[in-house]
Amino acid sequence: MNFYKVLMTGEVLNAEGHLLQDKTIVVKVLESIRLENNQYLTDKNEIVEPFNYIFLIHKIHSFKNKKLVVTAQYDIQLELDAEKIFLNHKDQFIIYTTSGLPVLLSAEAQDQLFEMADAFSDEDIILDGKIFPTQPWLRPDSEISHPDFWTQKYESKLTPWDLNEASPSLIWALQKFKLPRMRVAVLGCGRGHDAYHFALQGHKTTGFDFSAKALLEAQKLYGQSNNLTWVQQDVFNFNSDYFEQFDLVFDHTLFCAVDPDKRQSLVKTWERLLTDQGQILGIFFTMPKTNGPPYGSTENEISERLSAYFRTDFWMRSRVSAPSRMGKELIVLATKI
Repeated sequence: MNFYKVLMTGEVLNAEGHLLQDKTIVVKVLESIRLENNQYLTDKNEIVEPFNYIFLIHKIHSFKNKKLVVTAQYDIQLELDAEKIFLNHKDQFIIYTTSGLPVLLSAEAQDQLFEMADAFSDEDIILDGKIFPTQPWLRPDSEISHPDFWTQKYESKLTPWDLNEASPSLIWALQKFKLPRMRVAVLGCGRGHDAYHFALQGHKTTGFDFSAKALLEAQKLYGQSNNLTWVQQDVFNFNSDYFEQFDLVFDHTLFCAVDPDKRQSLVKTWERLLTDQGQILGIFFTMPKTNGPPYGSTENEISERLSAYFRTDFWMRSRVSAPSRMGKELIVLATKI
């Protein structure tokens, strides 16, 4: 399978990591991209992995019939749907193209949109006398912050995130990093497949989860030992006895599952749980999914959130993901600073 990477600047790398120099080829690749099952694909079904978004809008030319005519990188012209305007956590505009791709407005383009508007507020923008709501890009569901929500999922066996085995990306990462034996916290451990794999490698592992039902199933599957224990815990109200007690925190399907407004609090939790020079190992979903769980994210967002507390040691999209996750998983190893 072939892959392309779109950088923050909008430039494109091939599968070998080389910058595509021929503008004609780059434009052909970018203009062929579609979004399917939260995966970016070209017309040849090649996977495209943007650091942020496929297109960065540099200029807005006009507004007519609820559409914005704009220019992106490489002078590519696009039409944006004014009825699909969103704001991310940094109050940046994300707008869908008429072909269904979310794009990011540069600061200059965002200023142009404000100048073009009749009026604007945190809730909407008025263009040519028409009101267009500006919705939050990630739309939280209050139910996900209660353990009963997750317990019901396990009881009804509606757990599509569960691979019934350790993540292939985790198995690959541990083989590559060859970590010394560590005290590991697996947050949002679910049925415990990843936690058990850590324990098999000799790490003293604690699996934490919000749902008592998930932990009961984990214990039935994998038992409990000196190397593997299970604890019911709300990650946003951690018992302080656990602070600075772990050498490694592992996050696989938790960052994408919590209320998006609590993501930075989760990063702070990782930092609190770790000893000096402790590490976070994450397998993050990078996809433009606005409803959750799981909620999407970008490499750019993850990088910015980590930077307050961590120094990046390894950063790569997985090439061993389960088929439904191929092109969406980002493997990150970072050290507490």
